[in-house]
Amino acid sequence: MRKYEAVFIFDPQKVEGDGKAFSATIEAMFKEMGGTVERVKCLDRRTFARPIGRHTMGIYWDYVVSLPADAVAKVKDLYRLNQTVLRLVFFTYEDGQDDTFFNPSENRAKLFQEDFFGDSFDQEDRPYRSYSGGGSNEEN
Repeated sequence: MRKYEAVFIFDPQKVEGDGKAFSATIEAMFKEMGGTVERVKCLDRRTFARPIGRHTMGIYWDYVVSLPADAVAKVKDLYRLNQTVLRLVFFTYEDGQDDTFFNPSENRAKLFQEDFFGDSFDQEDRPYRSYSGGGSNEEN
């Protein structure tokens, strides 16, 4: 058994809400294959940088699961033609690799909570370009 991180992107038009019911079926499928689900996280609805077919946004779900090696190919084959799943990818997971993302340290959180963050910008000091008119109709 190896530990994997699986990321599913659901079609928001095919699932209700944020896809919790469909996610529960995926968790059950992992367990039926002899795996254990260690973490499930909905990463919300996000707009794509490039459309997937005619879809411009999707609902991201992140799973950390322990599965037999042959189960990954079975899962990919099972959801290959499923219209609810726009994308599916598996990564080999190592413990602690995403602790900074899901459990941010105090130092990282303080970067965005400092007093007067962004107050040093003054519009009077902002460089700007003036329009010179480019040409004139005046004759010399």
